[in-house]
Amino acid sequence: MKKLMSVLGAGPFSETEQGEVQRVVFVSTFGLIARLVASDGDMGKKELILVDQLMKQTMKLDDAKRKFATKVFNESRKIDVPVESLVIAYREALADKPKMYEWLLDILVRLSLADEVLVAEEESLLLQVCKLLGFNEHKLTEIQSRYISKSPEKTGKDE
Repeated sequence: MKKLMSVLGAGPFSETEQGEVQRVVFVSTFGLIARLVASDGDMGKKELILVDQLMKQTMKLDDAKRKFATKVFNESRKIDVPVESLVIAYREALADKPKMYEWLLDILVRLSLADEVLVAEEESLLLQVCKLLGFNEHKLTEIQSRYISKSPEKTGKDE
């Protein structure tokens, strides 16, 4: 994480204590997004579209922060920052805001399901993040259930 932070610089964040906390949260969030999107070996179009929508609609990032997010995404894939390092930095920066832990997990779950296929590598990464944030597997299942439609089982026969 330290190497990534030094490569990226301050970006659009002020050099105050609060600006540094915001930068750590931002970098760790987009670093984890990059790791998740790349975990299945295929950066699908649906995943990239969802990342763009999250930046514009959910996070309401201005152009400078969207550009920085793209830089974080690309650099964190090159440097291959460990998931544990990213989660610990996020958790420590937001120690006084534990509700943000669930927000991060929710974002990652949505991304993992963007292509409608949850592969073992994505599930493993999600479980690792979940545990590092202090949640049990039930929390992950709860969040996943928000986004997995429960359609009736198909019998294979035309009805």
